[in-house]
Amino acid sequence: MFIYQKKYTLDILSESGLLGAKPSIFPIEQNHKLKLENFMHRPKEKHWEEAFHVLRYLKGNPVQGVLLRDDSNLLLKSYCYYDYEIFP
Repeated sequence: MFIYQKKYTLDILSESGLLGAKPSIFPIEQNHKLKLENFMHRPKEKHWEEAFHVLRYLKGNPVQGVLLRDDSNLLLKSYCYYDYEIFP
């Protein structure tokens, strides 16, 4: 079984305006220096640059995915967290 999300990759590229961008060969620059900076709350310019770099990589490789073979020892686990209220 091969799992990939080409449609979502293309949707993200379209929404970010990167469909016409030059693809990147590597997913991340070699020897990159990126501080944590609590990314989702205080992203810096370098964080955005790296995020766009990953998107350009996905543009050139939209069908990257995970191959699950029946003879593999790979164990795939998934988790879901949800919070809901029951209304009377």
